[in-house]
Amino acid sequence: MQKPLCFFLAILLVACGGGERSAERENRPAASSSAPSTLATAEPKAAKTGAQLYRLCRTCHQIDDSGRHRVGPNLLGLFGAQAGKKDGFRYSPTMEQSGIIWNEETLDEFIKNPRSYMPGNRMGFAGMKSDAERAVLIEYLRKRTQISP
Repeated sequence: MQKPLCFFLAILLVACGGGERSAERENRPAASSSAPSTLATAEPKAAKTGAQLYRLCRTCHQIDDSGRHRVGPNLLGLFGAQAGKKDGFRYSPTMEQSGIIWNEETLDEFIKNPRSYMPGNRMGFAGMKSDAERAVLIEYLRKRTQISP
């Protein structure tokens, strides 16, 4: 059963102080500064996992032993590999000629802002600004992209 719109408006007015006269509002005691704010007592948002962060990557990249690429290259064997050298993927000349070896430091800088780290590369990702999220993602990639013996 729907409640009339005027019922909700009345609740909104009371909640916002619309039912008080201005003189009543002026005489009301100020809120105590010792009362904890909602923000201060709120639980921090749970950190994202590497798998959750990788969802941003998997739109273009996959990690498997198929050798298939998507819009971006397959990331299997990423760590220790030279940038722009995976067989079967067409890289930008900038990436092919970069000479970069992928490790935690180079990935961190690249993922932070691919366009400024390597101007002219084709990666469409705008970047991940959070240091903590990049660290979690890189650790996830380090584990998941290892080639098993």
